[in-house]
Amino acid sequence: MSRYEQKFKHRKHQEDWNYLYYSSHVFILSSLASILYQRLDIFFLSSSILLTSILRWGEPLHKGYTFVDRNWVKVVFFHLIYSFVTCCLQFKYDSLLLFWCFGLLLTVVALYMTELFIFTYWNTRKGIALHMLVHIYTMAGFVSCLLLEHNFVSIKNNKYNDRLCIHR
Repeated sequence: MSRYEQKFKHRKHQEDWNYLYYSSHVFILSSLASILYQRLDIFFLSSSILLTSILRWGEPLHKGYTFVDRNWVKVVFFHLIYSFVTCCLQFKYDSLLLFWCFGLLLTVVALYMTELFIFTYWNTRKGIALHMLVHIYTMAGFVSCLLLEHNFVSIKNNKYNDRLCIHR
């Protein structure tokens, strides 16, 4: 058992998982905003992270929920990196908006790595607070993606993928 798992299962820290459960509900905001903007692609990504995050932090010791949440978040993250690179190569989006979205994406990575280090080697409560910030910055990133007229679910751009992204 790794040091992270030992600290994770320690009884004195289990009351702090409620804060992560509550902060995972912040993805409701990006899901509702994507419905208002009629963007089903962002709704799918945001609500799937909402679901896996609520399951994981509702039952933090359940290995199945932890496995699904960790791996699904990684899949979504790498897909968003691929999508942003695709947006940059198309040269039809505002460079300031792309810079803002990349900045949010890299901030999420930096916060997560810092949180993991602090949680494992130093202070569990501060690591939990940083992970709550990861939830907030990820939600802000999804809301920022609403401003890009790009279909984030498709791998290939073709005429059938435009149904997921209704532009005004």
